[in-house]
Amino acid sequence: MGYEASGGRIIGETIANGGFSSSVKAKTERLALELLSKSQEPFSSAKPTTIAASALYAACVIECDHLSQADIARGAGISNVTIRKHYPRFLEQWKKEKLGARIK
Repeated sequence: MGYEASGGRIIGETIANGGFSSSVKAKTERLALELLSKSQEPFSSAKPTTIAASALYAACVIECDHLSQADIARGAGISNVTIRKHYPRFLEQWKKEKLGARIK
């Protein structure tokens, strides 16, 4: 989709800017990158920063990392409402992949 390359950089910057480098598990960061790379749904006018931060928050929810939307939004320089709008797409994508793997 094209978000993967810039997404990895943006996710790293968001973590660093938010000051929570030590609290985000490497597994969570890898999952966020995986969600970005597998994203099939277009994000029309959303900026790469928005998409990357939303993928990071979705990964935090999945991996039970305790970062809030507000924390990630602050690190990314966007509003938590913006994350709230986009992260459900990544959760749905992840659920479909996991359910599909169980059915096969």
